[in-house]
Amino acid sequence: MRYTVLIATLAAPLALAGCYGQVQRIITIDSEPRGAICWLNDNEVGRTPVTVPFTWYGTYSVRLELPGYETLEAAAKVRTPLFEQIPLDLAFETVVPGVHADAHDFHYTMKKSEPVDPKALRDRAEAFRRDGATPEQ
Repeated sequence: MRYTVLIATLAAPLALAGCYGQVQRIITIDSEPRGAICWLNDNEVGRTPVTVPFTWYGTYSVRLELPGYETLEAAAKVRTPLFEQIPLDLAFETVVPGVHADAHDFHYTMKKSEPVDPKALRDRAEAFRRDGATPEQ
């Protein structure tokens, strides 16, 4: 009896050493049209479509830039899945075997930028100059 408990005590950590959990968290940003420079929380992460790993759940700021299109700014909300909520997260990241994927996909459509009329732009600048001028005293 004593030896059985000792063997079980020594064998349990060895058995669990082969079982480990892993959670892969990724965010994929895509745009229409593709090829826009993608910024995630003010860090450039690549051109769309782009897939990056993440470590925390919450709201991420997304900025997409592409010549000929208006800059797009959005908030991407990444929700916590059930297996990442306390107390399940400890089990899924340590002893539940296998890789558990947590993928979040976001797709954005960019608007084509309107051409600027140079005469209208100059008139507007002149109006600002007139409005901002301080009267002589």
